Amino acid sequence: MTTNRLMISAASCALFLSVAGAQPPTEVPKPPGRMVDIGGRRLHLNCTGNGTPSVVVENGGGSFSVDWALVQPTVSQFTRICTYDRADYAWSDPGPIRDLPEQVIVDLELLLRLSDVKPPYVLIGQSVSGLFVRDFQRHFPEEVAGMVLVDPTHEDGNAYIIDGKPIPISLVTREELQQFMRKYMVNPPAQSIPVRVGSPYERLPEASQTVHLWAAAKLARDRDVGQTPYIGEGQRQEAAALHEQRSRLKHPLGKIPLIVITNGLNPQKAALAELSEAGQAIVAADSCHEAQICSPRVVIDAIKGVVNSVRGTR
Repeated sequence: MTTNRLMISAASCALFLSVAGAQPPTEVPKPPGRMVDIGGRRLHLNCTGNGTPSVVVENGGGSFSVDWALVQPTVSQFTRICTYDRADYAWSDPGPIRDLPEQVIVDLELLLRLSDVKPPYVLIGQSVSGLFVRDFQRHFPEEVAGMVLVDPTHEDGNAYIIDGKPIPISLVTREELQQFMRKYMVNPPAQSIPVRVGSPYERLPEASQTVHLWAAAKLARDRDVGQTPYIGEGQRQEAAALHEQRSRLKHPLGKIPLIVITNGLNPQKAALAELSEAGQAIVAADSCHEAQICSPRVVIDAIKGVVNSVRGTR
């Protein structure tokens, strides 16, 4: 089993490299989409194109809707695609706790419903959001017709260091996590503020680089380290539920079209294709974790394949 020995998840602590690239904007950039009120706070939603099923993108930790600039225009030529920013990301207002799984799922369902983005959906989950979209399907199975997982986080792929040993987050007990968090919160690491666009985001169009840098700096500045234990517990519960589901069901996603894209060979991530009886794994060779940037054609073709499969089975 390949396990990343993380002190906390990528969703709650993103690292940024200072390298040559776009400079921070002096003003808040104009959102490319619209701001949708979901009940006292607003989320940014950017839908382009027409057709069904609607493709809905869930960004990875520390990533934003603009990071799909190399994918969204092409996908919008054959169906509707919606990117958005989770609460407290980019233009979206903060919610109770950033990246708390149950809040992410409720927010997304409400956002789509209030925006008249009707199911069925093809969900795209990159990195940690592979967990989010699987959890969305677990709560709203009738709304999800297909899925593409882009170098996704496996529920057993991240670990906490408990008594000097890495234990997958899905197998950590509540008491073990509390013990870990008590020690962690004594001296949590400082959050670095990016001042240059890091790799691989320098591959984005220049305008998208500028927005990404603004959003990344805002995300880092607004981080509330006091939320970390609550985020950790929410993610522990999510991973445990998905682990239990995989243990109980041979194909938790049934027969829906599913493509899993991995950055190079990764047997653990590739095995997620078994979530569906119709699942398949694709290796993006010489790519990166953000395959939507390093290998946009691979991601576009995977989305088109799933969309076409859904259209053929409806």
